[in-house]
Amino acid sequence: GYEVEGLENIPDSGPAILVLYHSFMPIDAFFFLPSMLFLKNRKVPTVVERLNAKIPGFNIFIEALEQTTGSMDSCIDILQKNDLLLIYPGGLKEAVISDNNYELVWKKEAGFAKLAQITKVVN
Repeated sequence: GYEVEGLENIPDSGPAILVLYHSFMPIDAFFFLPSMLFLKNRKVPTVVERLNAKIPGFNIFIEALEQTTGSMDSCIDILQKNDLLLIYPGGLKEAVISDNNYELVWKKEAGFAKLAQITKVVN
């Protein structure tokens, strides 16, 4: 079974930024996103790797799941609609170099914190 701990911390309405660690295969999203829909009745737009948008035909998938390649403007738009936004700081770059002993290093990948400051939403 799949269980989300801390679900009570995710608001039932209004904007919020959800920050997750990106594993090599982010299968947690495949379980988390439907869980949010069924348990909270909320869709969760997700910031995806820009490379995904360059894969032929993948834009249809991105649009259908209300995903974005993560420009600051697109993220602000999502949050201003009172939506949740799922972000994996460091994204695939972090996942490729991580292992069981890996310490998270986001370096310049702090856009989610800047986004939270600009929009004044919870993260």
